Amino acid sequence: MEQVFAVLPCNGMDKSAGCVAREIALQFVEKGCHLICPVLCGASSARYSKIAEAYPLLVIDGCTMRCASKLAAKKGLKTIKRINVADFARAEDFSLNPSLRLGETELDFACKIVRSFEKND
Repeated sequence: MEQVFAVLPCNGMDKSAGCVAREIALQFVEKGCHLICPVLCGASSARYSKIAEAYPLLVIDGCTMRCASKLAAKKGLKTIKRINVADFARAEDFSLNPSLRLGETELDFACKIVRSFEKND
């Protein structure tokens, strides 16, 4: 990965798309990006504001509720790139498993989204 981002993922633990968003964020972190915890960011953590100012912000939304995007907007964070798992699944005609545990298929799908993002970056 050429560019390092601050990554603000969905925290949708009650939806499979949120679990995939979390996995995508973890894959970016393993490539050297900086994770912004949405829960602590929402609680006014100055640490995360500094990270978001220092690096371009990638927001990863799980579903059409766009909670991570809304949090970034509420905090006044400038989003450079966005990923929406539900939109990507729809475009790829991929059915997300309703299980909150990611299986091999969902993990492969998360990898596919990351690769797609890197190609378009």
